[in-house]
Amino acid sequence: MTVPSNLAEAASQGIDAVNNEWNTNWGSSIGNIFGVNPQNLPGAPDWPFNNESRGVTGSKTIQQIKNNLLHPALTSHYGVEIGVPDALRGMLSSAGGQQSQLNLLCSDAVLPGSNLATMEINNNYTGVTERVAYRRVFDDRINLTFYVDAENYLPIRFFEAWMSYIMNEGRNGDTYSPSHNYRVRYPDGDKGYTATGLKITKFERDYNKNELIYDFVRSYPISVNSMPVSYDASNLLKCTVSLTYLRYVVAQTERFMSVANKPPTQREIEALSLDSGWSLDRSERYLSGEGNLTVFDGSNVSQTVSATNADGSTNWGD
Repeated sequence: MTVPSNLAEAASQGIDAVNNEWNTNWGSSIGNIFGVNPQNLPGAPDWPFNNESRGVTGSKTIQQIKNNLLHPALTSHYGVEIGVPDALRGMLSSAGGQQSQLNLLCSDAVLPGSNLATMEINNNYTGVTERVAYRRVFDDRINLTFYVDAENYLPIRFFEAWMSYIMNEGRNGDTYSPSHNYRVRYPDGDKGYTATGLKITKFERDYNKNELIYDFVRSYPISVNSMPVSYDASNLLKCTVSLTYLRYVVAQTERFMSVANKPPTQREIEALSLDSGWSLDRSERYLSGEGNLTVFDGSNVSQTVSATNADGSTNWGD
């Protein structure tokens, strides 16, 4: 090595020496371990990055934009099927209307929603508030708006008659009596007032088979909104009805059902075993649906797990 004549030359020689040391010793070792490119580090994405792996930062082709953005769902393509109690089906036809007509008159509907009720846990980790879900809470009602036909005023007459049937009005023929009274019917049974079959189907204008179907369990009307009339400019008369229900079920496609019905993973089994103190076999059977978690004795707040066979016997001994 030559003696540097000034500070700049000394710095340059120092940098060259470091580079030579890296290429000779360290660089080859790193290359042998991770490969030539630093992108080959374990866990790093493949190089070169493609557009999909770069996510939102990558450029998008016109075809990608068309496939992902230019086929949105539209609000004007849907169908409603009104569930009618068996005791009222004859009344609907005798009033001059049909089930299909009532369904078609529904001009506005709402896809229902739900939320998860949670409880807070503050003592497991310092400074951390956990929220654990314990109940699914459904909307208490769904509002449906109907066009009113001029021939029979079918939506108004039908839902008013349904509510009158629920309250068992007019059973003694004393509807106009000052001492009018009524006794509410039971919700279930042959003469019950709840109905199955209320359904909202969301589809698209190409009428493909990928439909979104909401099925409502035990529905019945709880209110018919007031409808103003006026001598002003004429408008379409609409009737808005609120129906309540226990819950709704979304008819899932096979693709989403497979996710819900997949067996528990080993990590899930080990996590439950660690939290509960159960054996791995017991935890796996519980996560597979063979066990039923029961909480009892509020003074002692103990938890047990039981696996019951079809004949009533149990098979868990650990």
